[in-house]
Amino acid sequence: TLYSFLLFWFLPHQKVAAVLLESYEAGMKVGDVDSAAYALCLSMRFSFFGGMNLSLLSQSYAKALPKMLKFNKECLRYTTVDAILVEGLTNINLNLFSHFKGMVIN
Repeated sequence: TLYSFLLFWFLPHQKVAAVLLESYEAGMKVGDVDSAAYALCLSMRFSFFGGMNLSLLSQSYAKALPKMLKFNKECLRYTTVDAILVEGLTNINLNLFSHFKGMVIN
């Protein structure tokens, strides 16, 4: 994953996002859910800054939030903030807070 953090200096953001998504999938396969969660969070962020269609990105956030809630609370904070931004820009209601089911994340 360190390699992925250096890529954005040399490759377009969309390519970095794709490498991070591959890192997420590899991490989940081997059971490294923390690294996988960070890779997924960063993949979506690079997708945003790389110009991904916001409607598609909002769908990605809707799918990612339950995973983040289950595996990595720190990534959940960042992912939620990013998802709120995308939700505001697209005017698509993602029902973000329905995933929390009354939980408060400090």
